[in-house]
Amino acid sequence: MSISGKVLFKNANLKVYLLFLLFTAILAVIMKLAKIYTATTMVSMTIVGAPQSLVFSNEGKGEIEVDYEASGFALVQNSFRKMTLEVPFKELSVNKGTYEWGHDLDRAKVINILNAGSEKIFVRPERLRFTVDILSERMIPVLVNQSFEYNAGYGSDGLLVIDPPMIRIIGAAEKIGQIDTIFTIPVVRDKLSDNISTEIALDVARLPEGISLVPEVVVIEQKVTKYTEGTLDIPIEIVNSDATVQLFPKKIKVFYQVPVKDFDRIRAMDFTIVCDFSSKNVTDQFMTLELTKKPNAVSDVRLGTKQVQYVIVQ
Repeated sequence: MSISGKVLFKNANLKVYLLFLLFTAILAVIMKLAKIYTATTMVSMTIVGAPQSLVFSNEGKGEIEVDYEASGFALVQNSFRKMTLEVPFKELSVNKGTYEWGHDLDRAKVINILNAGSEKIFVRPERLRFTVDILSERMIPVLVNQSFEYNAGYGSDGLLVIDPPMIRIIGAAEKIGQIDTIFTIPVVRDKLSDNISTEIALDVARLPEGISLVPEVVVIEQKVTKYTEGTLDIPIEIVNSDATVQLFPKKIKVFYQVPVKDFDRIRAMDFTIVCDFSSKNVTDQFMTLELTKKPNAVSDVRLGTKQVQYVIVQ
């Protein structure tokens, strides 16, 4: 036999040997997978077909731990899929207002889901219990989580408008009874000089599960206008006085910001500044001033002085 013939013969024998090893390995794996093993796995359970008026604890979901016997083939298959058991609402039992599921009711379904080779299964816990609440709804006010910064010489023109100002909250009566208001997501604007009109989503991140809002967005509007500074001399009024008192000074300057369109409508009589004689400083003979009335159109009001001297006239 030539050298090349010997090489071909050896290569042929090597291929046969490798094929034999491969076949033996495959056969060993098949024999191993064909055996029955004991395994433990988690099975999710969810209630389906419940009336819309009922709200289940944990959204009608639960989980059981199952010990079972199955072939290696079944175990491999189970490792690649999620075990979920759907339980029709009508199949639940009721015990003192609590809905219950027991594996004895769905034993065959559990076996089928797990591809178990026998009915030798152990479930923990044996029963799952669900409390329910009646679906309820009520109206709550919307608050805007805002941070507005205006351009120099500009400010708000009236109050921020929210549409709608109240929304409907829907969910379990116990849960929604603890929610009195709902905020929007943060609204940040700077260097404002134009009116704002925009849709803003409500902040649902901190709401309990199973709560819904109608609507989930609101429209906010804020008018913006040009401002100017005004100054007026305002007479000081004395309250709680039991003597004749003379003030120094009798009037003080008041500085304020006001929309340009409202500037000519602001009058001294629109402001009230008082000092309380019953709270006077006897040692230094002064009283503290307090602004008790101002027009709605003005903002950033500053008093020219915060104190006034007094003399009791005999």
